[in-house]
Amino acid sequence: RANLPGLLDEYGPPIEWREHSFLSNPRLPNAVRADTLLFHVCLPGEGAKCPPPSAPQARPTLVLPYGFTDETVKLALGQSIHSNVSIVELSGVRPKEFGGIAEAKGQAMFER
Repeated sequence: RANLPGLLDEYGPPIEWREHSFLSNPRLPNAVRADTLLFHVCLPGEGAKCPPPSAPQARPTLVLPYGFTDETVKLALGQSIHSNVSIVELSGVRPKEFGGIAEAKGQAMFER
């Protein structure tokens, strides 16, 4: 990072991420896998009737409305019993389902 001055201001703080197969790796310790929260995004028009996804194994899931924003996530996590998880899995979330970032500077960084 020291070799790239100004990138923090330009793009914001670094985000730690893993490859898409990280959670399905059989060598992943169960303790890590158990500290994961799945985000499920409702389809347009589902509203309060949006069902959580059916999964073969019980997994903590946070249901988000279509067009959710960063503020929606913060509010939902703050009210969730899972607010202290280490890993958030955004499985199947497509860009059009994300409504953006409330703060203009943050949105500009996100779009870069």
